[in-house]
Amino acid sequence: MTGLDRPVRRRRVLAALAGGGATVGLAGCQGSDGTDSDDSGETGGDDSDSGGSDTVETGPGAGEQIDDISCTEFGSTERQSYGTGDTPLVFDFDYPDTWTESGSSPDRRSDRYTVIVRSDIVENRYQTFLTVGQWFEPITPAELEQAVSTEIEARSGREQFEVTRTLAYAGEEIDVYSTPEFPEGLASVFWLPHETADGTRYFQTVFRFSYSSGFIAGVEDGDVDIYCESLFEDLGDTIFQSIGPNSGTTIASEL
Repeated sequence: MTGLDRPVRRRRVLAALAGGGATVGLAGCQGSDGTDSDDSGETGGDDSDSGGSDTVETGPGAGEQIDDISCTEFGSTERQSYGTGDTPLVFDFDYPDTWTESGSSPDRRSDRYTVIVRSDIVENRYQTFLTVGQWFEPITPAELEQAVSTEIEARSGREQFEVTRTLAYAGEEIDVYSTPEFPEGLASVFWLPHETADGTRYFQTVFRFSYSSGFIAGVEDGDVDIYCESLFEDLGDTIFQSIGPNSGTTIASEL
């Protein structure tokens, strides 16, 4: 996806998906929900015009700019595997090889295991993140429909939380729920099957892209414009293709 001359588009903020905010701060300030929290105090509203280039780019975010920086600086078509072995994650996933691991931790308050990977900081204010979380609670096949319905109702607001993509996983077609708009659509929730000693169980999982406040082009009447919108769409398309079962998971020790 090249995305040449794609305009910045208006998107509505859905606080339920963002845990109270649509952005995160630069690496080094981590919130209690496992995401990085913003303390920069910058809005980035007047710093940049998105624009095209005479050079045809390829890769995530190609054709978009922020403050004369190509959005491709924050992603890559080349991927590296996250080290999911010896973690409770029941799945493997890849992330851009230009990103680094920011940390991982069990969060007993929310009963989930969380990892964060991130891009480098550019010009001391621009950075992108991917937060991956998996809940420890096993859900039986009989309980799955109710669990999904409860989550959809909790997360639906001005935009309906709905199936926005499907994932071929362990012989099943997994529905991935989000909102069809960005930046709300930066968070995706789904349930992955895993064979336990008690049979097949499902584990609620979230993948959430986020960004430092410099990516905000403007906010008006509860609406937000962001730069590099196509970057997150492209990264999502790439990373979701990499998700597969983790044979080295330690989830049994958590049950």
